[in-house]
Amino acid sequence: MELSSKCPPLASYLTVYKNNLYVGKFDKDSNTKLGIYEINGLDTSLVKLIDVPFKKVQGLAIYEYKDELYYLFSCSFGRRSNSSLIVSKLVNNKFVFVDELVLPCMLEQVSIYNKELVMVFESDSLYYNVNIINCAKEKIKDVLYLDINKYLKDIIK
Repeated sequence: MELSSKCPPLASYLTVYKNNLYVGKFDKDSNTKLGIYEINGLDTSLVKLIDVPFKKVQGLAIYEYKDELYYLFSCSFGRRSNSSLIVSKLVNNKFVFVDELVLPCMLEQVSIYNKELVMVFESDSLYYNVNIINCAKEKIKDVLYLDINKYLKDIIK
């Protein structure tokens, strides 16, 4: 894959998994690319760019389950629209859809901590709730946790 002619994405979300930094850009209307950088001491180098076939990506977490990596994309835009957690796998440098979990509006970053998926929402932010007419339809005040092993066990046959 020729990388010199391609620009890495601007950072809207990022995550680290093992020795790689994953950097993606939010776009509400079209698909984007995910840049994968190898971390080597203080240096990073772009290893590959992969098309992300999901819109409105706000965050990414990577989790290994039964010797396979799963890419968990949080997708969200707007105060009145549900968010999605899209579970996918990387097969031949393409993201393959596995499952979608519908969640309340304004899901942002997702991370893995102690085998739990940690989800942060911005729906209770004062910035989005000044005008009662345009406030978020559901307000999530706390960080939410999901037992990621149980969830993947339930969806993967």
